[in-house]
Amino acid sequence: MFPPIFQTAIGSLVKAWRIHRYYHGLVRTLVPPIVKLLEETRQQENVQAEEQGFFASWWLQEAIHLQNSKAMDPAVLAAIIIQLNFAGLHTTSLTTTNAIYHILSYKNSTLLVEDLLREMAQSSSGVQMGRLTWACLENMTLLDSVVRESLRCTPIDAVAINRSIVKDVTTPDGLHLTPGTRVCVPGYLANVDEQHYINASIFDPYRFVKSDDSACREKAWAVTDNFTTFGHGLHVSTLAVDHESVFQVLQSEDTVADQSQLQVCPGRWFAIAEMKLIIVHFLTHYEFESMPSMPEGFCLATNLVPSLSHRVRIRGRRNHAQL
Repeated sequence: MFPPIFQTAIGSLVKAWRIHRYYHGLVRTLVPPIVKLLEETRQQENVQAEEQGFFASWWLQEAIHLQNSKAMDPAVLAAIIIQLNFAGLHTTSLTTTNAIYHILSYKNSTLLVEDLLREMAQSSSGVQMGRLTWACLENMTLLDSVVRESLRCTPIDAVAINRSIVKDVTTPDGLHLTPGTRVCVPGYLANVDEQHYINASIFDPYRFVKSDDSACREKAWAVTDNFTTFGHGLHVSTLAVDHESVFQVLQSEDTVADQSQLQVCPGRWFAIAEMKLIIVHFLTHYEFESMPSMPEGFCLATNLVPSLSHRVRIRGRRNHAQL
């Protein structure tokens, strides 16, 4: 349709226009309910946002308390919600796909699924149907081990602990780094290092529940020197003593001067809960055919993406567990 010499430029413009149209369409959709929520929040200032369970309620309550007009702008909050949803759902869909691939390709996947279903039933005993709590998910230690082991073997990013050099540094081998240089740690290689884990290249779903070493029984969201999937370093919650200071950090254009304080993923608890809920739903409602091996994914820049072409045979369970 266009001469080859113009195709790259025109393609970039069309892509930017489509993203712009889609983004602003989402903003227009979100603004009306945010405006309504803002009015309700102003009328119910004595209601704790945590009780309502909405991020938007908490944000607006803090904005009103601090009289921050920019933070009360519905369009600004809509933009923040879009970014949080993308960050919270996009990466989780990829890591959960890998986790399911790992379960189905495990050498004894049938036994593993039975163990997981048994744990899910025990952990949710006495809980109202369809109302799994955080405590229920935390009690699923085998599922936690499966998720952590899958994230260890196939993290979302091959690199971790990104940092910016703020002053001249010379490494022990003589490499000189100037301010502004970006450095990072090969997180994936650290995760599969035999010095850190026995049979590090093999997916072992029971690794973090069978170990006698307490250091190897960490939760899936825990950050350690040998597990950098969620980054490493201080997190914003360690800097803030109350909601007001957290809010000021989040809405600041400069965030925090020392970026190393934000290098641990602040949403890792939410991400792990998402992964567990999806896996619980899939395993309790459907039966899967085992796979002979883990489908090979691919790299997109430094991102490790699961196979997008692999097909899995699936059918509904005749008597699925009511969780």
